[in-house]
Amino acid sequence: YFQHLHHGLDVNAYEYYTDLISPALNSKLLLYMNKTWIARVPHFQDAPQDFIVQVASILTRHLFPPKEVILLMGSPPLEVYIVNKGIAAGNNRLFTVGQLIGSDAFVRSYTMRSYSTHAITYIQCSRLNRDELFEVLENWPEMNKKFRLLAIKTIFRE
Repeated sequence: YFQHLHHGLDVNAYEYYTDLISPALNSKLLLYMNKTWIARVPHFQDAPQDFIVQVASILTRHLFPPKEVILLMGSPPLEVYIVNKGIAAGNNRLFTVGQLIGSDAFVRSYTMRSYSTHAITYIQCSRLNRDELFEVLENWPEMNKKFRLLAIKTIFRE
């Protein structure tokens, strides 16, 4: 666990420097550090760079050891996890790099989760708070529309 945590600290170290550098350089750093999942998550494909930077700035990093619960059945859908490294299982599927765990948070706000998700390997994730994302989406009507359409697709997929 501590070896994986130490490796993850390299990824988290940039958060310290974001306060020390210019906004333009900070934007480039956020884009670079998050380029893997940006390219793989449909919600963010073809999104404006400024939108991606705003979303990347509200992400928090988490590391889960094998068998640890990431999302608990019966919990409210308040967050989405983006897999940065590792494998998780839940809701009858596997989650790998660039996939969203808990995308029902984009759809449901008042129902409880009907599934649990746990780590199979050590897994590094970026946590996206639902309310903070919706605050960002208020300033991006075209992205708000895209998220709503993808949320509808999620409903029909389940």
